[in-house]
Amino acid sequence: MQEIHEIESRDRVSLANQVTQQISEDTVNLTRALKGDVKFQGNWGEMVLENLLESSGLRKDLEYQIQPCFRAEDNHLLRPDVVINLPDKKTVIVDSKVSLKSYAQYAASIDKNEQKSALKSHIQSLKNHIKLLSDKDYSSISELHCLDFVLMFVSIPMTYENA
Repeated sequence: MQEIHEIESRDRVSLANQVTQQISEDTVNLTRALKGDVKFQGNWGEMVLENLLESSGLRKDLEYQIQPCFRAEDNHLLRPDVVINLPDKKTVIVDSKVSLKSYAQYAASIDKNEQKSALKSHIQSLKNHIKLLSDKDYSSISELHCLDFVLMFVSIPMTYENA
């Protein structure tokens, strides 16, 4: 019995080490992919937002829609990331943005001046996202009774270092 218990214990430790190593590798690969590919970053942010909505108990295509298409008054295409249905037929638009490069530099730096510079760059990136959202003018979607603001969802991947 003792021998079986020792073998099972070793197997559990070995499995735990393999799982931990795989999670670490996946985290590193995700971070690399997110830092390099803007389209991948956007898709990842939208996936995180949708997971958040689902885990909040909202139902897709009932309480919210993903990337519905609308035409503005000047006929250009508008495709918000998420439209959430509120009571009284009102809606709120949520747009996912990922601003990872400067944030990752900030989180990885130990030098205070580098951190300050990276944080400043990150804040400017977020301000640029806000400006782009404002320029989209989602309030011009006549089919929706939008609130007079758009929620910007910004997701930052957590790693073991900043978890």
